[in-house]
Amino acid sequence: MAYFTFIFIGIYVIIGIYHLFKLYSLVQIFKSDKRKLSPHDYQPNIGISLIIPFRNEEENLPRLIESLRKLDYPKNLLEVIFIDDHSTDKGTEIIQSSGFQLLKSVEHNQGKKAAQYTGILATKHELIVCTDADCIFPSDWLKELSYVYQKENPDFMAGKIEFLETPTCLEKFQMVDNSVTMMMTGSGIISKKFYVANGANMAFKKSVYLEICNSLETNFASGDDVFLVNSIANLPNSHIVFLHTPNFTIKTKSINSFKSFFKQRKRWASKAMASNSSSLTFFQSMAVLSSLMLMSALFVNVGAAILVFVLFILRSMMEFFMLKKYKIIDSINTSTYLCLIFWYQFYILFMAYHAIFPTKYDWKSRKTR
Repeated sequence: MAYFTFIFIGIYVIIGIYHLFKLYSLVQIFKSDKRKLSPHDYQPNIGISLIIPFRNEEENLPRLIESLRKLDYPKNLLEVIFIDDHSTDKGTEIIQSSGFQLLKSVEHNQGKKAAQYTGILATKHELIVCTDADCIFPSDWLKELSYVYQKENPDFMAGKIEFLETPTCLEKFQMVDNSVTMMMTGSGIISKKFYVANGANMAFKKSVYLEICNSLETNFASGDDVFLVNSIANLPNSHIVFLHTPNFTIKTKSINSFKSFFKQRKRWASKAMASNSSSLTFFQSMAVLSSLMLMSALFVNVGAAILVFVLFILRSMMEFFMLKKYKIIDSINTSTYLCLIFWYQFYILFMAYHAIFPTKYDWKSRKTR
């Protein structure tokens, strides 16, 4: 029994060291990107088509429209298209009264992917930008994007997401999760090791999209962003960039109820297997194994459980100071982080289960998978 305990703790220590080393490597890659802000005197001359699919967003649309009106971008170069994904609230009336272009998603093709496809086909510009209806933007958001596009001519651009409010424990949990996710997203793209993105802040060439759209995965309701960026990454000589400058960081609402949170995460978990990167899969597998060992340590013996828990606290402290030093997370204190990261272990197992065994869920009054 003592030999088994020794082996168990040894494996946990090795996984912890690997996890810290990998996290440190990802942070270093993320912070190595020195892309500069667009000059103050930059005058864009790139046409942009902004695509916004929505479903039952009556509560969020007024704030979104106000943010759109504050964008500092030439009106003659900007096309904004809303696509209604079969809303059952008053969202369509709000858009109609705003003066922005409104399209209806095809009746027999329900879902965000179909709505997005409808919008893209209707665009007149080569540069397509996608966002969600619950977001707001910096005034220079599109100007920053246009500058990078004109300078580097990328096929796909992924951007950073932040949350609007963080007063509750659930919202703080989401903030920590999102901060680490954004860091990993940027690290993967910058290092060209793996590719993930967030559909609330991404841009791509229409010609490239049309080249690969027929091969995109359509069996999942979620994952339009991940499937798209991976398909583009597989094209010969494709160029993908990640922008995390303040001007290209948009804000969105966090989920304020546990029920909605778990529904959203089940939806996200369904696309977790989309990446074909062995590096990312191995890193995720080690995180799952680490969480399993932490949860199962008590079944080995009390001494092993105490030692594993102490090692977990030490590793978490090192992670926290690393993320704090490089400003990946800013507004979370040590005690709050340690509390959140403990519950995060259960969250990792929840996500892993639903990634491997996806189930049906209800999202915006629609049952899907």
